[in-house]
Amino acid sequence: VIRGVTHNIPLLRDIVQEKRFRTGDITTKYLPEVYPEGFQGTVLTPTEQETVIAFAAALNARKLARANQYLNQNKQRSTHVASFSKTYKFVSSLPVKEGERATEHAVEVSFVNGDANKAKVLIGGKTVDISGNLSLSLPVNSIEVNGEHITTQIVGKRAGEITVLYKGTPFKVKVLPEQAVKYLQYMKEKAKVDLSTVVLSPMP
Repeated sequence: VIRGVTHNIPLLRDIVQEKRFRTGDITTKYLPEVYPEGFQGTVLTPTEQETVIAFAAALNARKLARANQYLNQNKQRSTHVASFSKTYKFVSSLPVKEGERATEHAVEVSFVNGDANKAKVLIGGKTVDISGNLSLSLPVNSIEVNGEHITTQIVGKRAGEITVLYKGTPFKVKVLPEQAVKYLQYMKEKAKVDLSTVVLSPMP
């Protein structure tokens, strides 16, 4: 678990998986040649994007399911609905380059046989099976996605957003309830503050 000051772990992790580096085809100009515009973070494949979105959606579904459970009381037993037997619908998106519009994905999450640690996530007609401890409180999450073991970290939680550290790079995944998305058009975007005449402290 690495937290705190900014570090270059994402870059180093990307380098050790890069084809030229692994074959030994490197020179003193390796970094400018491989990253001519600088390292912009890990670039996810479509399958990896689905993995990150599915994981964030499963975490959010588990959080909502737990919020509907009552412990040590008999509140409304006659109208009780098993929260882990429901299907949770979200609209999710991953961050993109500045100026580009994020692609939104309709996501459905259900728990296999009501098991809080086994989720079936439907993204655009594709099914992603996730198993493991889907807890928001763990420092490191070791899970299986479609039978493949992966390790992630949760480094940020806000309403409608979960920041997942995957392959050394943080991804802010938007996960909003389906019914809330239609109201976003009425929400004004936060204006960017003009800092051209401001000296920030501490300076870099």
